[in-house]
Amino acid sequence: MTGREDKKRNDLFFVCSLIEYVGRQTKNRRAVVVNAIGQAKLQQIYDLAEVYHCENIDKLTYELVNGAGIKTGDYDNVADCRYRVPTHWDIGKVFQRLIVGVFPTKKAGPCKS
Repeated sequence: MTGREDKKRNDLFFVCSLIEYVGRQTKNRRAVVVNAIGQAKLQQIYDLAEVYHCENIDKLTYELVNGAGIKTGDYDNVADCRYRVPTHWDIGKVFQRLIVGVFPTKKAGPCKS
């Protein structure tokens, strides 16, 4: 179907957007969020992104923050902005495009499937 994005790219977009959302909610750098959640859990979220996408993002964030023990940080890049802040979905799309640009083949990608 033309105009539709590849399923795996859409799954990657969701994971990237979720990381951004968790970072904003906990006021942590995105690397802190990624390291706290861990590769195995991120892989699970990626593999089940189609299911998780139907979940309430606040509920999912709450479960991730508590499950990974993510503490509130002091990195609030949203409050520091002097312009319209892009949504977590906007930033997720940027991260997804960056990852696909750096790892253009499925074999080289961060989440092999």
